Amino acid sequence: MGFAVIGKLTDNLYIIKEGKNSLEAKDYIAYIRSLENANPIRALSFSEIKANASKGLKRLIEPLLNDLKNKDSKEFSNFIAFLFLLKVKLYVDYIFKKGLDSVPLMEAILIKTKYIDIAYQIALYLKDNDPDIVLPDQYQKVLFDRELFEKFFKIIEDVTFRSNQYVVKRAFVNFSTEISKFFQN
Repeated sequence: MGFAVIGKLTDNLYIIKEGKNSLEAKDYIAYIRSLENANPIRALSFSEIKANASKGLKRLIEPLLNDLKNKDSKEFSNFIAFLFLLKVKLYVDYIFKKGLDSVPLMEAILIKTKYIDIAYQIALYLKDNDPDIVLPDQYQKVLFDRELFEKFFKIIEDVTFRSNQYVVKRAFVNFSTEISKFFQN
């Protein structure tokens, strides 16, 4: 069965599409030692990553959503952008937790040092491949600028699958404050 490389996360970690036709094709995170002698080792399917990240995301944002019900639309737009970054963060965390088992140990350690690079590539992948993501235009310009992505992504660094509602709320307030400052300039 053939595959096509659709994204590069690191020198040896790729996003591939595998399947006979577009209806059967699925996307995977795969370890490929060299593209010349391409024999991908599938680490995780994106459907598995999405399912697990969605469960974690729902649990993390539910208390925050209740707080935002009576806020203005600007706050909700900030929330949509925050939600996107949080989704990227959970995808990367899940990849690091479950997807590097089939990767040689030293390579896995090296991959983990490229956390922000991988997060940015996952963000680009999700923007192009996840129909659930609808970011307002002004946020797309900010979040897909490499330097700004890194700045805003660092704000949610402490949020994990196991975070409590206070950690998530603090990250959202910090994100909202910083992005509001950015748009005022």
